[in-house]
This record gives sequence, structure tokens and C-alpha cells, in this order.
Amino acid sequence: MPDPTVNQYYTEDHEHLHAALHRFQSLKAGEPDKAAEAFHGFKAGLERHILWEERILFRWYDQQLGHLSNCLTASLRRDHGQILVYLDEISRKLAQGNVATGDEEGRLETLLRFHNQKEEQALYPAMDQILNDEQRAAVFVAMKKAK
Repeated sequence: MPDPTVNQYYTEDHEHLHAALHRFQSLKAGEPDKAAEAFHGFKAGLERHILWEERILFRWYDQQLGHLSNCLTASLRRDHGQILVYLDEISRKLAQGNVATGDEEGRLETLLRFHNQKEEQALYPAMDQILNDEQRAAVFVAMKKAK
């Protein structure tokens, strides 16, 4: 079975991560322990996703497009830095038994919405254009090794 396209794979991962965040949110009111566990699963998945992008996709993208890539990958890296801040803020509150994380979640979701749009409309389609089948397979092999 051939590998999916970069766009297919990463967009589906965005959808899984979005569902995991909503699972956390739905558990907060009634089951705070399960909510915290769900959040940590979401956080780990999102951190893995960011790692894959920064160590694998962005390198390929920058290598292939050189100076044309600077604006997009630089912007996405800045977003990643802020996303990680929001994840840490929520994680710290949950560690203290505080599930009142609505403000942080709101900021995180807003940023993720815009960030994911940039990736799904610009980065991922570009990756599918610039990578041949062998290179795309190498991306997926690198992702498996980076887990």
C-alpha cells in the first residue's frame, strides 16, 4: 500500500489531535483525572507532530525551496513556540488540580486554527509537489524513527 500524501497524513493528524483536545474538554467538568490524562495524550501527540514538522518537513521544504521558504517555515516555527507555551500553561494548571483552563484553551485553539490553515493550504501541498515518491517515502521512514 503506498504512503498517503503529506497533506493527507498531516491533515488527518490535525483532525485526530483536534478530537483529542475536545475529549479533554468534554471530560473536565465531570472527570478531572480522566481529563488530565486525556490532555497529556493530546499534548504528547501534538508535541510529536511538531517534532516531525520541525525536524523533517521543514528541513525538506527549506532545502528544496531555499530562500523562498523562509517566511513560511519561520512563521510556523514561531507558532510552534507559542503553541508549546500554551500547552505548558495548561499542563501546569492541571498538575495543580486546576481544570479552569478555558482561557488558555481558547488561545491555543485560535492559534491552532490559523496555524493548521497555513500548513494545510501552503506547506503540505507544497511538500506533495516538491517531493517525489522516493523522497516522500523517506519522510515517512524518518517520522517512524523519530517517534
